[in-house]
Amino acid sequence: MSSSSSSLHILPFTLNNPVAFSLDPDGPFPVLFRGIDLSAFTGKTVLITGATGGCGMECAKVFARVGARLVVTARSKEKGDIAAREIIHDAVKAGGDGGEVVDVDVLELDLGSWESLRRFKEELEGRYEHLYLVILNARVNVLSTLLTSLITIPPLKASPSSPSRLILISSEAHAWSHPRQSTFPLLLKTLNDEALYMPYKRYQVSKLLLVLCAQELAQRLGSEKVLVASASSGVHAEWPVPRVQFEVVGEGH
Repeated sequence: MSSSSSSLHILPFTLNNPVAFSLDPDGPFPVLFRGIDLSAFTGKTVLITGATGGCGMECAKVFARVGARLVVTARSKEKGDIAAREIIHDAVKAGGDGGEVVDVDVLELDLGSWESLRRFKEELEGRYEHLYLVILNARVNVLSTLLTSLITIPPLKASPSSPSRLILISSEAHAWSHPRQSTFPLLLKTLNDEALYMPYKRYQVSKLLLVLCAQELAQRLGSEKVLVASASSGVHAEWPVPRVQFEVVGEGH
């Protein structure tokens, strides 16, 4: 592997930002992920954003099969209802206990809209006393994902089953980012400079920031009430490379 695709070149940046630097599995270096038993999520409330397709939909189907109470978000109620029907159909087809026990709620959420985030917060607080797992799969930008994290933390902390879990979906591309700025203010200033815009490099840095957000939240919240992790959804099956899956996982994954 060439040095340009190695995760080691982020060291100059992380050495100047202690929260980013870690050599344990909770750090910004991908580690191979193995499957886990999800039966502990039966009857627990699981919130997944961006569940109308892709890996969000697949995550929702898996949790529906084990009897979790699902809350999925969509930009419109119509798209959310279509996704909910597909999730329920899959759970029944997979040999569940019957469609009547597959519980899927739909909340509208457009992460590109501040007003939508505000309404989502109000509806979440009004309908759910607690959450056991939140998977933030919808990724419009770092700030909207972080705001959604902050919105879901109170019901996660209220979960009667501790610790609850918060997962931010990032990408293994975070390990290829090469920020030359030594501080976050300088990095953000560069990201906002249209003259320096390069799509994939910007994508890599944004995924690194998501990983760092997850680490900061994990440190601030501690592990007694809420476990926080960032994860990669893995390499797409249609890519012309071997199909593998990587994740950055937190304590107690």
